Amino acid sequence: MGRKNVIDGFSSISAGDMSGDITGTVSDVLFTDNIGMQATWSGTAPVGELLVQGSNDGITYTDLDFGVPIAVTGTPGNLLININQFPYSKIRVYYDRTSGSGTLNVKLTSKQIGG
Repeated sequence: MGRKNVIDGFSSISAGDMSGDITGTVSDVLFTDNIGMQATWSGTAPVGELLVQGSNDGITYTDLDFGVPIAVTGTPGNLLININQFPYSKIRVYYDRTSGSGTLNVKLTSKQIGG
C-alpha cells in the first residue's frame, strides 16, 4: 500500500494583529500537490487582501495570481483558498492591510495525490 504525504492543520498565522501587515509562517510543501487554506478573522472593520506566495529557494517569495484579489472585509469573516497542483517547495500567506484592526488566523492543509 502506498504512502501519502499530508500536512494537517498547520497554523500559518495564529492570532495575527490586523492593525498592520502580517507575514505568515512558511510551510514546506515539497512532497504535496493540493493545498487548502482557511482564513478566519474578527475585529473592528478589518480591510485588506490575502496574498498567497510561493518559493523554491525559501528566500524570494512571489505572489500567486488568482485572477482576482482575495479580499478580507466584514467582521467576522472567513474564506477558503483552494490550490491544485502547487509546483513550488514552500508556501506562505501574507496579509496586506488597508484599514481597520482585528485578529487573523490562517490554517493550511496539504495532500499528495496518489500514493
